[in-house]
Amino acid sequence: MQPIFENKTCLTEDLYLNGIKEYYKIGHKMSRVLTAAYAIVLLGCAAMFLYDLNFVLGIPFFVIGVLLIFWQIKGYLITSKKSFHQFALMHQSHYEVDIDFRFYEGHMEQETEKTELAVEYKRISHLYNFPDVLLVVYDKKVIMMDKGSFIKGSTDEILGLMKQNKVKIHNCL
Repeated sequence: MQPIFENKTCLTEDLYLNGIKEYYKIGHKMSRVLTAAYAIVLLGCAAMFLYDLNFVLGIPFFVIGVLLIFWQIKGYLITSKKSFHQFALMHQSHYEVDIDFRFYEGHMEQETEKTELAVEYKRISHLYNFPDVLLVVYDKKVIMMDKGSFIKGSTDEILGLMKQNKVKIHNCL
């Protein structure tokens, strides 16, 4: 059976981190707000303890508050970068992984040199349409594809296919 649409993505670290950064901003809003509020409370407690010259309690509160803020700003990119490097090393590369995506009537397939994956559309919970990438979320896992790499079909046609299969689409352009 021939695929309806095809995409040949060359997943680079920059593309991957850009997609993760966009997804993190959209997908983790509540978590980011709660963590920031918690960090502010910790920094307030640290200020009170340090004002009273109680360094034993003030410094740990200060350090934890600063670490929480750092993690919300840049820390998640550290683990994302490590995740990409592990994926790339599995494919004997440090910089990029070639991924073929094929879309059929009832499912999509992802194929690399070392792996194959088939996902039925009914298992896909969300599709995020970012400026450079399409991010497919299924079973709390993420598939990322370059929007400029379609060799058969287009982004709009994929969005139509996903709407037809009742996938929630988030346009984040």
